[in-house]
Amino acid sequence: MKKIALLILASFFSLFLYSQENKTYKNLIDALREPTKVYKLDISDKGLPSTSLKNIEKLVNLKNLNLSGNRITEIPPVLGQLKNLETLNLSRNLISGLAPEIWTLSKLKRLDISINQLSKISPEITKLKNLVCLNLSDNEIEGVPFEISKLTNLVNLDLSSNKIHSLNIEINKFVNLEILNLNNNGLTEIPENIGALKKLKILHLNKNLIKKIPSSIGNLNNLNELLLNNNLLTSLPDEIKNLVNISKLTLHNNNLISLPSGIGNLIKITTLNLSPNKLSTLPLEIGNLKNLSCLNLSINKLTKLPSSIGDLTNLENLNLSKNQLTKIPSKIGELTNIDTLNLSDNKITSLPAEIGKLKNLKNIELSPNNIRTLPEEFFQLKNITTLNLSDNNINTLSSGIGKMSGLTTLDLSKNDLINLPVEIGNLKKLVSLDASRNQLNSLPAEIGELNNLKTLTVNKNQLTAFPQEIGKLTKLKKIYLKDNNISTKQLKKLQKLLPKCKLK
Repeated sequence: MKKIALLILASFFSLFLYSQENKTYKNLIDALREPTKVYKLDISDKGLPSTSLKNIEKLVNLKNLNLSGNRITEIPPVLGQLKNLETLNLSRNLISGLAPEIWTLSKLKRLDISINQLSKISPEITKLKNLVCLNLSDNEIEGVPFEISKLTNLVNLDLSSNKIHSLNIEINKFVNLEILNLNNNGLTEIPENIGALKKLKILHLNKNLIKKIPSSIGNLNNLNELLLNNNLLTSLPDEIKNLVNISKLTLHNNNLISLPSGIGNLIKITTLNLSPNKLSTLPLEIGNLKNLSCLNLSINKLTKLPSSIGDLTNLENLNLSKNQLTKIPSKIGELTNIDTLNLSDNKITSLPAEIGKLKNLKNIELSPNNIRTLPEEFFQLKNITTLNLSDNNINTLSSGIGKMSGLTTLDLSKNDLINLPVEIGNLKKLVSLDASRNQLNSLPAEIGELNNLKTLTVNKNQLTAFPQEIGKLTKLKKIYLKDNNISTKQLKKLQKLLPKCKLK
C-alpha cells in the first residue's frame, strides 16, 4: 500500500513538473517573482530595448527564451549565465554583433538571429556544438567562417537573404543536415561536395547567380524539394535523374535551353515550374511524370509539344502561354482532370476535336492566337465560366456557343465577326459580353434573353441600331458603343429603353 502511495505521489510530482516546464511566462517581472520555476519566457513583440533585460540571469533553469520583435541592439553578456538555455530567439531586432558570452551556452540547440544587422559570424559559434537549428537569414553577412563546418549536429541551416557570394566551407561535414536554405544571396556556384549531404531533404537556392549545378547533386537521393528559381542556369546535369524522391522542383526564371531525358525519372514530382526559360522542345520522357498536378511552361520558345503530354493524367493546371505553338496535339484530350488550361499568346490556328473530352475544364485562355474556327466538340465544355477568345481570326461563331450555359464572361473582341448566332440568347448566366473591335452590323433580338447581363461592350463595330428586345435587360448597367454608326435618334431610343443604363 505504501509503495502504491509513493507511486501516486511520484506521478503527481512528474505531472506538476511537466506542467511547470510547459508554462510560458509573458512578462519578465512575473518571471522574476519565482525565478527557479521559470522554464519558458516569451517577451517578443514588446518593443523592448537592451536595458530591459535586467536581472534575467536569475532565471537559472530557463530553457526557452523568445526576445524576437524588440528594439534590442546588443545582447547583454548576462545571457551567458543562462546555462540551461536550449532555444534562443533573437529575430527581428537591431543586433549588429553578439556578445562572446553567448558562445558559452553549451546546451543551446536552436538559435534564431534572423532579420537583424549582423555583418559577420564569429568562428566561436562552433562552441555551440549541440546546435540543431541555426537561422541567420535576413542579415548583412558577407561570408561564412570556415569553422562553421564543425557544427555537425545541424539539421536545419538558414543563411538566406544575406550577401554571401561563395561557400568556402567543408559543407560535406554537415552530415545530419536535412534543410539548407541559401536563397537570395550572390552565390555563383554550388560546392561539388554538396553531394555528401545524404540526409538533405530540402535545398533552397532561389535568387542567386548560379550558372551550373554540380553533377554530385545526383547523390542527394533523399531530396524532396529543390528550388532553383531566378538563377542563370542553361542546363541541368544528367545526374538529376537520380533524385527519385523529389516532389517539388522549381526552375522559374533561368536560361534553360533544354531538359535532360532523365527528368522523366522524377516520378514523384507534383509541381514543376519552368517559366520563363528558353526551352524550344520537351523530352518525350516528360510524360513519365504521372503525379504532376501543376506544370508551368509559359514564356519559353516551344514550337510543339510531345504527344506524351497526354500521359500526364493527373494534371490539373497547365500553362503554355507565351510560346510559339501553332497547334496542340490531339493527346491533350487525355488530360481529363485538367481544371485550368492557358494557351494564350501563341500562334495556334486550330484546336483538336479531342479538346471536347476535357469535361472538368473550368478555365481556358486562348487570347491572342490565330484561331479561325473552333471545333464543335469545343462547345461541350459546359463547366467553363470565363471564355476569352479575343484577338484571334474568328469570322463565324458556331451556334454551339449556346450549349456553354455556365458562361458568366464571354470575350469575343478583336476578331472578324459579322454577326452573333441567335443561340447566344441561351447564355442565361452571362454577366459580361465583349464583342468590340469586330465587324458586327447588327445584334440578334435574342440578346434580350440575357437577363443577368450587366456589361455589354460593342464599340468599334458597324452597328446602326439595337434590337427593341434589349430593353428587357433590366440589370444592364453599362453599354460601351463608341465608334459605330449609331445615329443620335437611335441613341435616344436606346436610352429610353434602358433609362438606368450608362451609354459610353
